Amino acid sequence: MNSIFPILGSLPPLFVNFYLCLKENFSFIAHNNNLGKEGAIKIGEIASKIVSVEKLHLADNGFLDQGMTSLLEGLSNNSSVSWLDVSNNLQCSEKQIPQIYKDFKLLLNSICPLEVLHLRGGTAGKLRDINQLLYCVGTNTTLTEIDISGHEFGDRGAIALARVLQQNNTLVSVYLDNNNVERLGLLNLADAVTKAKSLREMPIPFADVARAMFQMPTLKDKIEFGNVLAKLERELSSRRFRDNAGL
Repeated sequence: MNSIFPILGSLPPLFVNFYLCLKENFSFIAHNNNLGKEGAIKIGEIASKIVSVEKLHLADNGFLDQGMTSLLEGLSNNSSVSWLDVSNNLQCSEKQIPQIYKDFKLLLNSICPLEVLHLRGGTAGKLRDINQLLYCVGTNTTLTEIDISGHEFGDRGAIALARVLQQNNTLVSVYLDNNNVERLGLLNLADAVTKAKSLREMPIPFADVARAMFQMPTLKDKIEFGNVLAKLERELSSRRFRDNAGL
């Protein structure tokens, strides 16, 4: 049995150790709790001892770069967490970015049985050069869902993601809106979806699509582009239908 253990209000990092080491399977829901860098470091320090937490919802806690690296390093020695949300915690300082990518690579190649990773970008920090992280996703064999919305990685990141979708055999759901992806990147993604046989859900990134279509010079271009996206959605819908029908 998996219990949901919500943390309401600010939780002093000193008590994180107690909650996470309880001997019962549960989900630790502590998003938007102002845990800060100290809280992230504390969780990282005890991560290898956490044996019963399957879900860690830690978004919007102001971990900053140093806290995030400590958390990721600790989780790479964890054997129970399969669902992780660390969205909107990064600062993305130029000095810390290389270490952040290094630690995400460490996590994605570790014993941690991670299946779901939510890493939405926030106002404070965006992984605009996300390719290094995406290449690690490409070779990962446990992830089934990833949310990398809001990082403004543009066509370059979208093209890298398209390659990953064709390489990875386990991703089922991908979310990527608000990334400043334009026509070239979106067309690459649409083509990749037809070849990514495990993929079942990738909602059309409407904010990026609207921006891309606004920049297209003719109505014909917009119609052709819309047809490509409609084909993409039909393909994914068809896969979901076949799955539900047991075909």
